[in-house]
Amino acid sequence: MMGVARWRVAHLSDIPYVLNVQHLEGGADNSATELALARTMSTSIAKFVNSGNPEGYINGVETWPAAFFDVTKENLQNDFPAKLSLQIFGGPYGTAPVTIAEGRQHDAKNAIEDAVYWENLAL
Repeated sequence: MMGVARWRVAHLSDIPYVLNVQHLEGGADNSATELALARTMSTSIAKFVNSGNPEGYINGVETWPAAFFDVTKENLQNDFPAKLSLQIFGGPYGTAPVTIAEGRQHDAKNAIEDAVYWENLAL
């Protein structure tokens, strides 16, 4: 990320990506990869604001998973849902949708799911 470690990022470190900041000071990572990631995130958010749908082919992101797909209404009333889907952008493992589920065996389909699984254990 723009000057912040990939995992366990600092609070609000996503703001430069959301706002598509194209030049950060203080030794931040302004590489072409990070700037493209900022464009992808801000474009997806703008599409969502305008249409209610962030999907459409943008720098490798074609579909965006529903956050609480196949989760019961009762489960959503708990402190934490039993299942959550995320769209992961960039990073050492690339861009892909990932699902985390309570009690799920470690059956990661790819490196991104594997990384999210191990990150989830540390919480």
